[in-house]
Amino acid sequence: MGLRVSNKSFIKSLPVYYKSLYFSVNEKGPINFDYLYKRQLFWEQENIFQSKVKWDLLSDEDKEIHLKHKEAIDNGHFSYNDPISNEKMLTRLRHFLRGTCCGKACRHCIYDHSNVTDDRRKEQYKFNSAFWKQRSNLEEYDDDHYFDGSNIKISNKPLSSSTHFSIKLNIENKIN
Repeated sequence: MGLRVSNKSFIKSLPVYYKSLYFSVNEKGPINFDYLYKRQLFWEQENIFQSKVKWDLLSDEDKEIHLKHKEAIDNGHFSYNDPISNEKMLTRLRHFLRGTCCGKACRHCIYDHSNVTDDRRKEQYKFNSAFWKQRSNLEEYDDDHYFDGSNIKISNKPLSSSTHFSIKLNIENKIN
């Protein structure tokens, strides 16, 4: 049983984020009140989040990205095109409704990248008070310049007899 309202004053009184939901869902079928509740929770958290953004720490590029993201969520969109790279980015709204971190180190992840399993990838990002941003000093994470023992490539091929012999000689020379 869907809620159908034709009262225009009711529709005008809806917050922006409900208007798009009302028209898109109400024309197609009943309104999902659980979904409405989740969106209400999102907006409560989003208002707190927006109040904590430190605009003076953001570069002009970061401000442009943040405003583009804000425009997308204000219109109820799950994604937007990055103004710099034109890549499709998921919004905090989409992440909130998903309920967990997807593990891909997304720019607007609200779960602190909790399911990102690659620690090196996790370390490549820092939070700039508005979104996750890739660090600029990536040289230190390059395989040629960075070694912690975890980036050793191990071959499953058996060693040849000459390799066994040279390893044995090197060990014996170090012992003697």
